[in-house]
Amino acid sequence: MSDLKRLIKNLDDNTNFKTRFEQEPVNVLKEELQKSHPILNERIFLIVVRLVGGALLLSIVLGAYMLFGKEAEEVDSFFVMIASACIGALAGLLAPSPREV
Repeated sequence: MSDLKRLIKNLDDNTNFKTRFEQEPVNVLKEELQKSHPILNERIFLIVVRLVGGALLLSIVLGAYMLFGKEAEEVDSFFVMIASACIGALAGLLAPSPREV
Protein backbone atom coordinates (compact mmCIF):
# COMPACT_ATOMS: atom_id res chain seq x y z
CA MET A 1 0.00 0.00 0.00
CA SER A 2 2.83 2.41 0.77
CA ASP A 3 4.30 1.73 -2.67
CA LEU A 4 1.07 2.92 -4.29
CA LYS A 5 1.08 6.03 -2.12
CA ARG A 6 4.68 6.72 -3.13
CA LEU A 7 3.78 6.26 -6.81
CA ILE A 8 0.84 8.67 -6.54
CA LYS A 9 3.00 11.22 -4.69
CA ASN A 10 5.67 10.97 -7.41
CA LEU A 11 3.03 11.46 -10.10
CA ASP A 12 1.70 14.55 -8.35
CA ASP A 13 5.07 16.11 -7.52
CA ASN A 14 7.31 15.27 -10.49
CA THR A 15 6.19 16.43 -13.94
CA ASN A 16 8.95 14.49 -15.75
CA PHE A 17 7.87 11.32 -14.00
CA LYS A 18 4.23 12.02 -14.90
CA THR A 19 4.99 12.49 -18.60
CA ARG A 20 7.10 9.30 -18.64
CA PHE A 21 4.23 7.46 -16.93
CA GLU A 22 1.73 8.74 -19.51
CA GLN A 23 3.96 7.64 -22.41
CA GLU A 24 5.03 4.22 -21.16
CA PRO A 25 3.15 3.19 -18.00
CA VAL A 26 4.19 -0.45 -18.02
CA ASN A 27 7.92 0.32 -18.07
CA VAL A 28 7.58 2.93 -15.32
CA LEU A 29 5.62 0.49 -13.15
CA LYS A 30 8.29 -2.19 -13.69
CA GLU A 31 10.99 0.28 -12.61
CA GLU A 32 9.02 1.25 -9.52
CA LEU A 33 8.53 -2.42 -8.68
CA GLN A 34 12.30 -2.92 -8.72
CA LYS A 35 12.73 -0.11 -6.16
CA SER A 36 10.90 -2.03 -3.42
CA HIS A 37 12.32 -2.06 0.09
CA PRO A 38 14.70 -4.99 0.81
CA ILE A 39 12.70 -6.22 3.81
CA LEU A 40 9.77 -6.79 1.46
CA ASN A 41 11.92 -9.16 -0.55
CA GLU A 42 10.92 -12.60 0.70
CA ARG A 43 14.33 -14.18 0.09
CA ILE A 44 16.22 -11.57 2.14
CA PHE A 45 13.58 -11.76 4.87
CA LEU A 46 13.96 -15.55 5.15
CA ILE A 47 17.75 -15.29 5.26
CA VAL A 48 17.55 -12.80 8.14
CA VAL A 49 15.03 -14.94 10.03
CA ARG A 50 17.20 -18.04 9.59
CA LEU A 51 20.35 -16.23 10.77
CA VAL A 52 18.64 -14.84 13.86
CA GLY A 53 17.04 -18.23 14.59
CA GLY A 54 20.39 -19.96 14.19
CA ALA A 55 22.03 -17.52 16.60
CA LEU A 56 19.22 -18.19 19.08
CA LEU A 57 19.62 -21.97 18.82
CA LEU A 58 23.40 -21.75 19.08
CA SER A 59 23.25 -19.60 22.21
CA ILE A 60 20.71 -21.97 23.78
CA VAL A 61 22.82 -25.03 23.00
CA LEU A 62 26.05 -23.46 24.26
CA GLY A 63 24.30 -22.17 27.38
CA ALA A 64 22.84 -25.62 28.06
CA TYR A 65 26.27 -27.18 27.57
CA MET A 66 27.77 -24.75 30.07
CA LEU A 67 24.97 -25.48 32.55
CA PHE A 68 24.74 -29.28 32.20
CA GLY A 69 28.17 -30.22 30.81
CA LYS A 70 30.93 -32.21 32.53
CA GLU A 71 32.31 -29.12 34.21
CA ALA A 72 28.99 -27.51 35.12
CA GLU A 73 29.30 -23.81 35.68
CA GLU A 74 27.11 -20.75 35.62
CA VAL A 75 25.85 -19.67 32.20
CA ASP A 76 27.72 -16.64 30.96
CA SER A 77 25.55 -13.53 30.72
CA PHE A 78 26.73 -13.10 27.12
CA PHE A 79 24.69 -16.14 26.02
CA VAL A 80 21.64 -14.90 27.91
CA MET A 81 22.00 -11.49 26.26
CA ILE A 82 22.31 -12.97 22.75
CA ALA A 83 19.35 -15.32 23.29
CA SER A 84 17.07 -12.58 24.58
CA ALA A 85 18.07 -10.22 21.75
CA CYS A 86 17.34 -12.95 19.20
CA ILE A 87 13.94 -13.65 20.74
CA GLY A 88 13.09 -9.96 20.54
CA ALA A 89 14.30 -9.74 16.95
CA LEU A 90 12.28 -12.78 15.89
CA ALA A 91 9.19 -11.42 17.62
CA GLY A 92 9.60 -8.13 15.78
CA LEU A 93 10.20 -9.77 12.42
CA LEU A 94 7.42 -12.33 12.63
CA ALA A 95 4.72 -10.18 14.24
CA PRO A 96 2.06 -9.01 11.81
CA SER A 97 2.44 -5.41 10.73
CA PRO A 98 -0.38 -3.02 11.60
CA ARG A 99 -2.82 -2.26 8.81
CA GLU A 100 -2.91 1.23 7.38
CA VAL A 101 -6.32 2.87 7.56
